[in-house]
Amino acid sequence: MQLKSFVLSPSTLLARLRAWLGTQRTVSPRGAIAVSVVALHVLLAYVFILALAQHEREPPRELTLSLSPAGPRVTPNPVQKPILVAPKIPEVPAPEFRIPELPTNPITVAPAPAALGVTVPAEAIGETRSLPALSEALLAIARKTVLRLKLLVAPDGSISEATVDSSTGSPEIDNLALAWVKAHWRYKPAMRDGVAVPESTMALVPF
Repeated sequence: MQLKSFVLSPSTLLARLRAWLGTQRTVSPRGAIAVSVVALHVLLAYVFILALAQHEREPPRELTLSLSPAGPRVTPNPVQKPILVAPKIPEVPAPEFRIPELPTNPITVAPAPAALGVTVPAEAIGETRSLPALSEALLAIARKTVLRLKLLVAPDGSISEATVDSSTGSPEIDNLALAWVKAHWRYKPAMRDGVAVPESTMALVPF
């Protein structure tokens, strides 16, 4: 229900008050005081009604309340990034390499004497490479080592000289082998320009 329908203009209110006073022929002092009090209350009520009417004319203001789910904003303090300074790498001088000079008189190998040169070397005949019979004790010693002989092959293929180059450690075995090789072993003689010539060679005696 709107209040502005009950609000009277000031001219209308004064006119009604004068009309009412005109109907009163005689007013006692007490009555005048009562009339003044009533007029004052009426004036206050009128002002109050005007205030309510003015408030009703104004549209209600919308109150907007926004809540942030993230909570109050806090301005972070800027973090200063550390300044990275590359370390200084010490300069190391390159090492110096000195290659010693070769001697002016290098070692020379003397050529073999021309008298020892052969065109076809001596070749052993396998059928003649037999071994002497040894006892069990001597054979056990001979098999632990290798007997190597230096032989001189004659132009006819026989063994003219035989010496021990690497011993078995047993003089008995060495002497038996020397005697047997000289008596039984044979070679095809070495040839130089189609002529048989003596030649030294090495031979192993496999017991």
